Amino acid sequence: MLSQISWGQYVAYVAVAGLLYYLTIILLYYRSNLLLFFKDPLNSQNRLGSDFSPDEKIRDILGKPTASVNENVVSSSELQFYEHETRGELSDQSSTSIIEDKGSFLSDLNESLIILKEAEGTKEEFCALFQVVSSKYNALAQSSERQATVSVVSDLISAKELNFSLTPQEVDKLWA
Repeated sequence: MLSQISWGQYVAYVAVAGLLYYLTIILLYYRSNLLLFFKDPLNSQNRLGSDFSPDEKIRDILGKPTASVNENVVSSSELQFYEHETRGELSDQSSTSIIEDKGSFLSDLNESLIILKEAEGTKEEFCALFQVVSSKYNALAQSSERQATVSVVSDLISAKELNFSLTPQEVDKLWA
């Protein structure tokens, strides 16, 4: 069937279809502007090339732009980012950030314990997971919250009903 259509017929069809499409668009969207142009062709404001605004309400659909009253401006020099600490390095974190670290540490460790329980992991696998998780929280390991965290970790292991148990002393040795 396509072999019966020549290239000339195809190009003519596409040209006519394109012309009809653009005529439809012009008539639908620029109808009022065209009527003004044909009523008074010499008036310079009614030219097709001028800024078209058939209805001022359409232009302000989203409203006029205004400056925000509560706008905060921060320069790039005021931005500070957290730098990861190396093992054994003391930080100047406040007590609130150490408490936040404790919460994050316990959350990460809890997720690891859930995975370990599903996989029926061993004590050795827990030790490896604990060292990976605790390596991210050096400041917590060197803070006054360490002993409290160790006892919470020991209780958490007991609560998860794993195939093994650890005393707080064993957990403390893992953190060293």
